[in-house]
Amino acid sequence: MQHRYVPSAAATPGPRFLGIKEDKFRVAYLRKPYREMLAKDGDRENGQIVGEFTLEYLAERTSVNRNGYNING
Repeated sequence: MQHRYVPSAAATPGPRFLGIKEDKFRVAYLRKPYREMLAKDGDRENGQIVGEFTLEYLAERTSVNRNGYNING
């Protein structure tokens, strides 16, 4: 399946291959999410979820991005 961040075959010479090991990624929290209550508006209770997180990559050499394979054999 074509991924939106992998250019099409027309943009690069030959087919392109992208291999990712999903178990080598995890969510790292900078601030754990919590619910913060806001001002009450009539019978409704308003709130928001506050937090910060990022994607942590545990093993840089486990994924692969290759292009330029000869499709004629």
